Amino acid sequence: MNIRKTLAAFALIAGGWGAVAAPAQAEDQVTFSFATWVPPGYPPLFAGLTPWMDSIAAESEGSIAFELYEGGALGKAKDHYDMAASGIADITWIVPGYTPGRFPILERVELPFTFAASAAAAGAAAQAWYAPFAAEEMAEVKLLLLHTNAFGTFHTKDLEIRRPGDISGRTVRPANAGIAKWVSALGGSSVPIPAPEATDALSRGTVDAISLQWDTLRDFGIDRAARTHTDGKFYTSFFAIVMNKAAWGRLSEAQRAVMEHHMTPEWAGRVTAGWEEVDARGIAALKAEAAAGKRRIVELSDADRQAWRDTVAPLRAAWASEVAERTGRDAAAIEAALQASILSHGAGGN
Repeated sequence: MNIRKTLAAFALIAGGWGAVAAPAQAEDQVTFSFATWVPPGYPPLFAGLTPWMDSIAAESEGSIAFELYEGGALGKAKDHYDMAASGIADITWIVPGYTPGRFPILERVELPFTFAASAAAAGAAAQAWYAPFAAEEMAEVKLLLLHTNAFGTFHTKDLEIRRPGDISGRTVRPANAGIAKWVSALGGSSVPIPAPEATDALSRGTVDAISLQWDTLRDFGIDRAARTHTDGKFYTSFFAIVMNKAAWGRLSEAQRAVMEHHMTPEWAGRVTAGWEEVDARGIAALKAEAAAGKRRIVELSDADRQAWRDTVAPLRAAWASEVAERTGRDAAAIEAALQASILSHGAGGN
């Protein structure tokens, strides 16, 4: 079990945000178990998550701390939502897309080409848009933050994926439910596999391609199997930090205010920005290897990119029908709210 504590004894907050105030009285302190399923200290996540936790510790004057259970110590990736709901962990980091159909409203932002600017802007826009729906769609927990990772694309052993037709007849590891539906619409077959298992699946031929971010390939060692990469910004995958409701109830009024200060679009963007910065280094490293002849990058023309975009309209229509049927909500109003949030946060939808 990998356990690491974030305490409020730091002299400075990451990024130079200022000195930490003296700890509150012992009887006011709360330490929350925080479970993740990625490897300990996973760089893309913790580049943004550590400043978030440190800032909470500082603003609460040491009265809020986190004890991390990493690497799936408390459960598998797909179980982390239920772990928070049941209290196995006070807080968990979840991938909503690993449980297709459970969060139908949220699935909208995981459809391809929803965002076109920075991933950080996408994270901020999604947090502002989804927070009002979370009380209904994630009723068993308290949503703290919704953020995304960097833009994802397709990676293969040696198969060239340039046009939508190249997916037809292929097996693909989808990043989330939205990408799974897209693969099916393009004539491919989805094989849901958590990222840690993708190397073996690609090596054995269980899948022909995987959809993933660039640096994540290196983090999980998938770059050893994936040697061909499509240079496209197709989608983003979303993650949520959720809290057990009883654990939320242990917070004082002042502590809740601190947490609420960290449940904002601004913080969603900052956590995402850390991921985006790490991924940029991964892109540069893999492209440098391609320049040295060690792997191949499939470059897309403007016509190629437009061909991909033209495949998305039916997915959006299907999402609207499904949401209206399953939730009874006005899908057009939900879509309008999303587009307004994308515009106001400069997330560049298309």
